[in-house]
Amino acid sequence: AVADPSGNLFVAVGNAEGAGFNYGNSVIRLTPELAEADYWAPTDWQALNYSDTDVGSITPELLMDGLVFQAGKAGIGYLINESKLGGIGGEVFSARVCNGLDYGGVAYAPHFLYVPCRGIGVTALRLGANRFDVAWKAGGGGNTPVVAGGWPWTIGGSALVQVALDPGAVQSRIPLPVAAAFAPVSPRYGCLCGPAGSASI
Repeated sequence: AVADPSGNLFVAVGNAEGAGFNYGNSVIRLTPELAEADYWAPTDWQALNYSDTDVGSITPELLMDGLVFQAGKAGIGYLINESKLGGIGGEVFSARVCNGLDYGGVAYAPHFLYVPCRGIGVTALRLGANRFDVAWKAGGGGNTPVVAGGWPWTIGGSALVQVALDPGAVQSRIPLPVAAAFAPVSPRYGCLCGPAGSASI
């Protein structure tokens, strides 16, 4: 979950079972007391349930302009109004980001979002007025990216990948002894730290 300044929580949900809509493949806003306040889901929520194509494979990202970014295993990105999520099909904008398999979380450095496309690399989205456009796609990495020292960083395969902010060329690949699935890296006091299986980097 992610929290806004008022303490509301935004939670992305994966698949659900049972008849009728029951919040599978949705984003839910909870009050600080954990009461449901609002929700959003794509119109194809039921098909996503049946195909195990979770919307909730990526953490929601709160943007500066009152929007929420959400993506999932289908590779579609959505912009949702933070104050009025809109219910089923109520997104502000949607478009393809990856060819599927968005996992983890995004890195946000206004006015760009860096989205992990697992097994492919990182896609940079340029944010506009209630929309986004693909700025570039990097052929490296694929797990949750971070921006540190003016560079996007991501783990992919068995390497830590450094990507140029523009146009997304892979700057360097730093081999790792082993890399954990879904592994993010975190900047700490001039270094990058992250999980690497039973070891650490």
